Amino acid sequence: MFRFTIRELVLLTLVAAMGVGWWMERGRSQRNDQAMRKLEAEVQLSRSVIKSLSEDISRIDQDLSKRGLKLVWSNDMRPSVGEYPPDR
Repeated sequence: MFRFTIRELVLLTLVAAMGVGWWMERGRSQRNDQAMRKLEAEVQLSRSVIKSLSEDISRIDQDLSKRGLKLVWSNDMRPSVGEYPPDR
């Protein structure tokens, strides 16, 4: 029959706890890395969409100004078309 001292059992418990802690931290780190990559892809997509929308708004604003109209933004960021005031 095996006989273990308290010191050996504490050491075994410490080694097991360190192994489990490392394993859990590694899994959490991998999940965080995956989430970060997903968020970075979403940010890149959002930036390209915002750039495209900004270019479209600029083009629409230029086309409207050629016709004597302007793009007016309300407080809740809804666009509407208004006329330039007549020159006096």
